[in-house]
Amino acid sequence: MVARHKTKKRNSDFFGIQLNKWALALLFGIFLFLVYEGNLLKDVLQVSKQILLEELGIKEQKDKKRDEKQKDKEKQEDDSPIREDNDQINVTYDPSRFNPNQIKDLEFPSSLVSCQLIRHTHYSLCYSEKYEQALWVAYILTYNELFKDADRSDDSFVPDEKVSTKTALPNDYSASGYDRGHLAPAADFSFSESALAETFYMSNISPQVPDFNRGIWNELEQKVRFWVKKEKSLYIVTGGVLYNNNQLKKIGRRTKISVPTHFYKIIVDLQLPEIKAIAFLMENQASEKSLQSYVVSIDEIENLTGLDFFPKLPDELEKPLEASISIGKWFKTRR
Repeated sequence: MVARHKTKKRNSDFFGIQLNKWALALLFGIFLFLVYEGNLLKDVLQVSKQILLEELGIKEQKDKKRDEKQKDKEKQEDDSPIREDNDQINVTYDPSRFNPNQIKDLEFPSSLVSCQLIRHTHYSLCYSEKYEQALWVAYILTYNELFKDADRSDDSFVPDEKVSTKTALPNDYSASGYDRGHLAPAADFSFSESALAETFYMSNISPQVPDFNRGIWNELEQKVRFWVKKEKSLYIVTGGVLYNNNQLKKIGRRTKISVPTHFYKIIVDLQLPEIKAIAFLMENQASEKSLQSYVVSIDEIENLTGLDFFPKLPDELEKPLEASISIGKWFKTRR
């Protein structure tokens, strides 16, 4: 009888370690999983890298476009005025015969439209009941007035009690889609709390498109303050274009306020040796144009508003100033 020897089951050898087939299968599965996961991770990293590069590229393009836009605007402001400068003559006067400092209310326009003259301490205006706002606001801004900073903690809009027919109320602008736009800017009157408070009278307010008020109009106001620092004293007249237009949009809950289609600002320097004036006419809407593109003659604004600006100037001074489009004397080119 032949004896049967039981065959001993051999375990697989894995790097010198004896393993059964189940352990070997498990290790092989782990190996395949790691290979798969590794490729997946590579794919994820590759996609993430691509997305990041694309985002950086987009941001770089946006930054480049923004820088180019800013450079174009600066170049346009410094070197390429859109309106042709026709002011080729030097306007002057004999100080022994004419002294602007001795003429009261020199900055006041005369008007074809009925309005109530209101004198505040630091500026004056002519209020129109028909349009429920000022036809013009006028004042003289000086160098010393720009270097004081009054407390602006109480910037509250209030009715102007000096207006006999009553002004619009602050809530007439609520939910209208328009800003309470200052005609005489608050920043021009921050030299005292009382002067600053006067700019928040509703008689000094006109409906302005928000992006206009906070954009190109604000840019012009800042430019005027820059010029005052250079020239030391300037006459300023501002208002909306309202004359002879019965189709203007109106806003207001209680008071019906006309919305100007355009606003104007006139700046005059009557100091020798260089007498000059500049006028701006701007549409009441957002804009990316340069300030120079809005320069017009004072005569053009007079035709649109029914106002006669600086009527107390001698004709030999008033006529050339108001007919001129003076860009080069204000926007000095850097060459």
